[in-house]
Amino acid sequence: MIKHSILFIIFLRAYTLSVSQPIYFEKLYDFQTRGEQLSTVLVDDSVIVVGGSSSSNSSDIIGLFIATDMHGNSQIEKLIDPKEYFRIEIRDIICSRNSFYFSGTGFPKSSIKAQPLFGKLTMTGDTIFMKSYGTPGISDISREITVINSNRFIITGTKVYPDSLQGQAKLTCVDSSGNLIWQTEYGNNSWENGSSTVITMDGGLLTVGTRDYNSSIDRDILLVKFDSLGHAQWEKTYGGNQMDGAEWMIPCYNGGYLICGYYNVHYDNVPEASIYKGWVLKIDSIGNIIWQKKIGNTGLFRGGFHNILQVKDSSYWLVGGYAEGYSKDKGWLVHISKDGNFLNEITIVHNPAYYNYTWDLDMAPNGDLVICGWTYNNDSTYYDAWLLRVDSNGCQTPHCMPVYAPAPAEDSLLLYQNPTGLSVTEKEKNGLSIYPNPGSGIIQISLPALRGEATFRLYNALGQAVLEQQIPAGTKRLNLDLSTLPRGWYVLRLQSNERVYSAKLILE
Repeated sequence: MIKHSILFIIFLRAYTLSVSQPIYFEKLYDFQTRGEQLSTVLVDDSVIVVGGSSSSNSSDIIGLFIATDMHGNSQIEKLIDPKEYFRIEIRDIICSRNSFYFSGTGFPKSSIKAQPLFGKLTMTGDTIFMKSYGTPGISDISREITVINSNRFIITGTKVYPDSLQGQAKLTCVDSSGNLIWQTEYGNNSWENGSSTVITMDGGLLTVGTRDYNSSIDRDILLVKFDSLGHAQWEKTYGGNQMDGAEWMIPCYNGGYLICGYYNVHYDNVPEASIYKGWVLKIDSIGNIIWQKKIGNTGLFRGGFHNILQVKDSSYWLVGGYAEGYSKDKGWLVHISKDGNFLNEITIVHNPAYYNYTWDLDMAPNGDLVICGWTYNNDSTYYDAWLLRVDSNGCQTPHCMPVYAPAPAEDSLLLYQNPTGLSVTEKEKNGLSIYPNPGSGIIQISLPALRGEATFRLYNALGQAVLEQQIPAGTKRLNLDLSTLPRGWYVLRLQSNERVYSAKLILE
């Protein structure tokens, strides 16, 4: 039998740091089990808490609570052992009144049906309670926790009916002791899932999820407005005629709400199931779309966003994953402005030969980003829990200069890959360099070794392609006369069969 466990990791400040000083680390956590997966991260003052699950070939259930210093070095380990379950999946963690609360899904030893879980921990990781609110014989899945006040929480999830292709979005309201206040379900004989809930200005609730129309290739984003007691008031759906969905939603500083997820694009010459883009929608209080962005390359691209963070300047960071062609999945960090304009993106890879997943993020007091997920370990044998701390630009090394530019176009968004880490510089990026930069006329670009033909494009600040050339295999240097172009900054993109290179250029 497979062993599953809860994983919590706490990072404690070991010394006083200047709020302007970034801290960088990338850590894998291996507890000699088959796999550890982090799905949620929370930064609260001087503590970083991470939750997830792990598994091994043992039949025992082991929960782990790990305390580390601010560089990710383990200091404390404790066990959490809910013996009535053979599998635990933690999906969200929040902090309220000096306690941690988590939601997730448990699989009881007495039944194969999943049950929704809500638990409370002390600040040192001791279990105060863990309760379930499911129906015998019916599978329930819990995802996000929404804080209504210090004594009331909403758990968003899905109720799956046995022996049918039907599920319903489910909201569960509990108090701080885990006592059930009310539950509600929503659906219309299709398959509805609940993913994320926010509080509305009138004290009600807005829940986002998905609706499947009894078909394996037709899914939309579902948005439902409830009053404060869980009575449905209205719904809206968003999507095309393929598999589109939502993973998370947050309220925005300037009003409205931001939804992130994925959008399935259909091309006549490509199997539609392979084409997914990250999808971001800004909506108003009644569900009208203010703006939306579909982010990802053309071709065999699979991408999507799992979570959103709005930072102090009102811009948004999106975390998720993507893969191009038949390559392995990569972590994906995308930065957009408050109006949805593309700013920059980072590809996050620990082990280029295997899968890399980034799932959640939060912000440290000094503006650093903390990202969690899972990846194959250094021996490429099993998954390990994966945690990174990067600076406010998404960089993992000092003096990193990420490329800041709006996306060229929704169907040709620049993507760059950096298998060795997160650092991106404007003068050299994995063999691509520009001289002089800034420049004003003739620009010399040194190219990496090209085994095949490549396409070179230059984009202006509006995301418009102003220059395009085909570069023969073996070309080492490219000289361009850009004296006729207006002053400003540009983004260069070189795309070969193997990878994509990008760099920033300033014309004076």
